[in-house]
Amino acid sequence: MKLLWTLVLVSQLVSSTSATSSSSTSSAASDEKERNHLRRQRKTQVIEDEVTASVQADGRRRIVLHCQPNKVHQVCLNRLKEFEDGRLEIIHKLHESQAWAVSIGESDEATIKALEEGDFFDIESDVIRRPMYIPESLQIETGRNLQFWNRQDVPYGIEMVKAQQAWEKFNTKGAGVKVCVVDTGILGSHEDFNTNKLSGYSGREAVTPWDRDGNGHGTHVSGTIAAADNDSGVVGVAPDAEIYTVRIFDNRGDFFGSDVVAAAEACRDAGAQIISMSLGGPSYQGDEKRIFDALFDQGILPIAAAGNDGDDDYSFPASYARVMSVAAVNSNRNHASFSQYNDRVDIAAPGVNVRSCWNNGRYSSISGTSMATPHVSGVAALMKSYKPNATPQELFNAMINTAVNPNTNGRDDKYGHGIINAVAAMDALDGNTPDAPTSPPQNCPQGKINFQFTLRTDDYGYETSWELKDVSNGRVVESRAEGSLGNNANDDLQVCLNGNACYTLTIQDSYGDGLCCGQGNPGYDIVADGQVLQQNQEFLSSVVTIPGIGNCDGVNLPPTGPPVSSPTNPPVSNPTNPPVSPPTQPPVPSPTSPPENEECCFLFWCWSC
Repeated sequence: MKLLWTLVLVSQLVSSTSATSSSSTSSAASDEKERNHLRRQRKTQVIEDEVTASVQADGRRRIVLHCQPNKVHQVCLNRLKEFEDGRLEIIHKLHESQAWAVSIGESDEATIKALEEGDFFDIESDVIRRPMYIPESLQIETGRNLQFWNRQDVPYGIEMVKAQQAWEKFNTKGAGVKVCVVDTGILGSHEDFNTNKLSGYSGREAVTPWDRDGNGHGTHVSGTIAAADNDSGVVGVAPDAEIYTVRIFDNRGDFFGSDVVAAAEACRDAGAQIISMSLGGPSYQGDEKRIFDALFDQGILPIAAAGNDGDDDYSFPASYARVMSVAAVNSNRNHASFSQYNDRVDIAAPGVNVRSCWNNGRYSSISGTSMATPHVSGVAALMKSYKPNATPQELFNAMINTAVNPNTNGRDDKYGHGIINAVAAMDALDGNTPDAPTSPPQNCPQGKINFQFTLRTDDYGYETSWELKDVSNGRVVESRAEGSLGNNANDDLQVCLNGNACYTLTIQDSYGDGLCCGQGNPGYDIVADGQVLQQNQEFLSSVVTIPGIGNCDGVNLPPTGPPVSSPTNPPVSNPTNPPVSPPTQPPVPSPTSPPENEECCFLFWCWSC
């Protein structure tokens, strides 16, 4: 059933009405654009279907109120308290966003209209989040089944990620590292946990008590990370790591994006270095992205499940740029059919029939990207224990640069960069941390093109996305998804491209007006082997395609975007006869006088290889 409750939002934007003034026309257009953006940002999450509708189990609706930038925080808070007369209940204070998550009646339009008065708040619907496991796959065992032979079972995932080899080689099992598990809680009395390494959040921002788990999901996830190495039951990837539990949803599994944000803040306050989230949902939420961007900068690595819908849709928080997105594979290292695949997947880990702890002292096998995520969180704990000063970016780089992809030598959407390998990742930390694929060395090997792309977003960076694709095989070299870029921010790419391949760069704007309205200097630059090919290039449409990157002779290229200026001094190996094409046409070899040597081209200029 579709939920058709609409917010009527009042925007106090003033524009000149002079029909003859060009400045008034520009102002009116700008005001109209702002109104459209406000309508879209607010209404698209309010008129939602049952999958993402922000309704609690008790029938009340969850919304998020952001204090307007021109209002003093205390003024907004005082205004909010006027409604604590039964009309709303404050659920969370979201400190990073200067916002409050509240609940109101499901169809309480009167309260919404009252909240709009005075222009105190921006109002958005909260978004649903759910645990990322396959309920039908659950197989519960008794403790006796595992302990009958008085031995410890090592789940196949522990062996696949090479955790035991890492323990031996680097002499650590995760000691001194606190992993925050945001989930259904944990059965703290389970005999396979070291109770002195368990703690949790007991404040008003989460469900209490933290050491109970009516679902079992959080206990299972925590066991994969840190079940004790105690000669019985199972063992986790990092058995000496500390688990800090923030219980954010009840036994039915109902919870929201604001719960995740509040939990992430609690993880930070508790001193966690890693946040493990076996959860997600299809809707983007700006508050989530904002907190995870901030935590990453503060030294905390967020890790989340890629999703279980078996399609190429994004799941959040996994698909935010600074959250590590984890796909699932089975015991044969094959991609799990349920695991979502897209250009935001970073890495893969075991997620099919994974055995771990369960409720009532039992054990279970279960499937989902929920089960893959804690394998990566456990490896990150081993790495952080071995190199306590390693930054989130260094941990991230080491993991993706050493992962093994069964399908390709590089990245694909199903495995990301490949299946995680604890030994290789920790080896990478031993020396200089390798750069991520998007930040290669300044000097590229012979035969490679040092390609640099800088994008400067406008006031609506979340609308912009881009993709650099190898036309010859269809492989996406690098991309940024819609919703992953900040407002008025720089996004830089530097990569060594194969000089014998052909590439196309595509930039898109979901609203259709390009990089139109920025406080800085929105646009993009392209540099190849030190030559500036495009600088401060404008983009004022829904899509621009820049073809002809590399050696594109004979390749059927898509239509070009705006005109591209040829560099003033293109590199030419034969100065007496440089094969240079006109800047407004793609490179085409002459049928009557072909160059004697093989021709290499970049954008709209060519030279002898």
